[in-house]
Amino acid sequence: MNKHQFDVWSINYDETVKKSTEGYPFKGYEKAIQAIYCLIQNDSNTKILDLGIGTGTLTQKLYLEGVRITGVDFSEKMLKQAKQKMPDATLIEYDLKEGIPLVIQNIKFQYIISAYAFHHWEDKQKIDLIKQCADLLTPSGKILIADIMFSTLFDRESCKKQYRNCWDDEEFYILADEFIRTLRSIDLDVKFHPISFCCGILEILVR
Repeated sequence: MNKHQFDVWSINYDETVKKSTEGYPFKGYEKAIQAIYCLIQNDSNTKILDLGIGTGTLTQKLYLEGVRITGVDFSEKMLKQAKQKMPDATLIEYDLKEGIPLVIQNIKFQYIISAYAFHHWEDKQKIDLIKQCADLLTPSGKILIADIMFSTLFDRESCKKQYRNCWDDEEFYILADEFIRTLRSIDLDVKFHPISFCCGILEILVR
């Protein structure tokens, strides 16, 4: 999907997702959001970067708990929705295919999180972005990615066969076994938390 399509979708994005959590691609979405909350230890000094923040669904609860939120998204209309939920958050309109915005490259974050954004980028773009994110973490910081992902190629192909009428061939879904091997080869520790048949979380730490 392009920027214009996301701008249009912003009006009813939250409602659409809530109505689509029984099958591919959003099965496990709400559980994944809750799981990320459980992996975060926050206080008034915690700074979180949300990549592909969208309407702010993932970070609104954290914002209300006093966490300092910085969010990046390429959709102006999505960011307007997020701003209504989190007036004091730092929100940046930027296409993450180009990497991390220059304006935040010298800031350190305890957590860098993302929900249902990484599947829009090819694997090389994902890896390059994660490498940049690793440089922005404080000691013992974490990258938490919740998205459409599968343990193995077999799992992905089984889902594709079952949902062939609505499968999106223009998206790039993580295969956890292959992706984890790549991340570990560049000195990152990774845990995979499967959430549903088409959803999981990658918990990434710098060694």
